[in-house]
Amino acid sequence: MDNLHQREEMRCGQMVGYGGHDVIKVNQCAIPHTEPTHLLIKVRASSINPLDCKLRAGAFKSLMFDSLPRTLGFDIAGEVVSMGSLVKHFRIGDRVIAKSLALPGGAHAEYVCIPERVCAVLPDSIDYFTAAGLPLSGLTALQGLRDHLHVKPGDRILLVGAGGGVGHLALQLAKIMRARVTAVVSKKQIEWATLLGADQVLAYESTSLDTMAEKFDGIFDIAGQLSRRLASNLLKPNGRYVTTEVTVSNVLSDAFSHLFSAQRFSAVMVRSSRMDLDYLINLVVHQQLRVQIEKVFKFNDLAKAHRYMEKKKGVGKVIIDISKD
Repeated sequence: MDNLHQREEMRCGQMVGYGGHDVIKVNQCAIPHTEPTHLLIKVRASSINPLDCKLRAGAFKSLMFDSLPRTLGFDIAGEVVSMGSLVKHFRIGDRVIAKSLALPGGAHAEYVCIPERVCAVLPDSIDYFTAAGLPLSGLTALQGLRDHLHVKPGDRILLVGAGGGVGHLALQLAKIMRARVTAVVSKKQIEWATLLGADQVLAYESTSLDTMAEKFDGIFDIAGQLSRRLASNLLKPNGRYVTTEVTVSNVLSDAFSHLFSAQRFSAVMVRSSRMDLDYLINLVVHQQLRVQIEKVFKFNDLAKAHRYMEKKKGVGKVIIDISKD
């Protein structure tokens, strides 16, 4: 158990202020105590998501009432080292993954305490780096396609931002759902999107979505780049649009869009779900879903990882190795 009981502190990746990547520091924090229904997990790997960068920049400052510093990170891949007296489904030594529950996450730490109800068992066949790329991005992709777009076989789906962490998983999941997928990516990502099974691949740099004649059953605006007017023009009369950009405007669109049109507009507010994680893990085990890793950073290089994340143009996930440097 890594001499857990002999230690009082752990490393944690925190924002000590709001701003650029230079506000990210790897500090010493207290190891959390195990609560009755929780698992204490030794984190082996995590990842950086665009949400981490937005939190660091102050996008959701009004929703975080605690004082700084705050520990970031939403993706947990590790092993159970302690558990509460009411835990029923796990044992010490189990390999697990989870998505942390509250802002700003807290997963960029050597140890995390999290309810067992949101944790899923990680098979030995999946390494920790691959696992760390799955929780937030995979749940966002799955819930966006299934719960918001209600994708059915034969549906025509437009994925805007299909090469990123969420996008490359959404592309594969949409094909598993037997949709016809048009993927919008950067020029550098065209070959990869084609290999993942997109029926049509368009490059941002050479495509004007304003001039497209095709109408879609669903649009997943992962990049959050489409205006409401353009999205409406690209949708069929009863089509659905979903974005990862959770803003007041998008939430209001979700609430009131049905009053003016048969089209539906919404934003993904991701739920932590053991059942959904089990489904995604099963797809990875059976080689139906691939988690692409773009780059791995050591924990002590977390600030560099944030800087890289803001400029990344490749495909897939940026992983943080939280094993000892």
